[in-house]
Amino acid sequence: MKLVAAFFAILMFAGGMLAGNAFSRFDISLTGETVLAATPDSITRPPNDHIRPGQIHVLNDRVIITLNNTDWARFTDTGSMLPVLGTHANSLEIMPESPTQVQVGDIISFRYLDSIIIHRVIETGQDEYGWYARTKGDNSPLPDPYPVRFQNITGIVVGIFY
Repeated sequence: MKLVAAFFAILMFAGGMLAGNAFSRFDISLTGETVLAATPDSITRPPNDHIRPGQIHVLNDRVIITLNNTDWARFTDTGSMLPVLGTHANSLEIMPESPTQVQVGDIISFRYLDSIIIHRVIETGQDEYGWYARTKGDNSPLPDPYPVRFQNITGIVVGIFY
């Protein structure tokens, strides 16, 4: 009897997980509108490989990364990208030359109003205004409410230094 009860408990748990996953792409806000929510795959997908092994040279007294079109960045700790990025982290960024270089999983920096935001890309697509990326802080409950246009991207994070 205990075995049957355990089987049904597992079956109910699995059914709940499947049903939850089926509806997890959308959230209903307090105003009743449906908004895009991040899926587990979009949050856990790692950044793409923008630096090849042949571009990294580890010597006894230094590390040399041969990479064009790079910039160095520091962060203001808002908590939105914890635990990946914090106050004392620094990053190496590349400036993408086309939207095809920006992929789901990448951490990008972009201009929004008077700020530079650094969040993870959870979706890319096309709409009536052209290419866009949807972003979300790893530690934020919902995606950013605005699409990021290619011209607003200031870099793709390719290395984080602590």
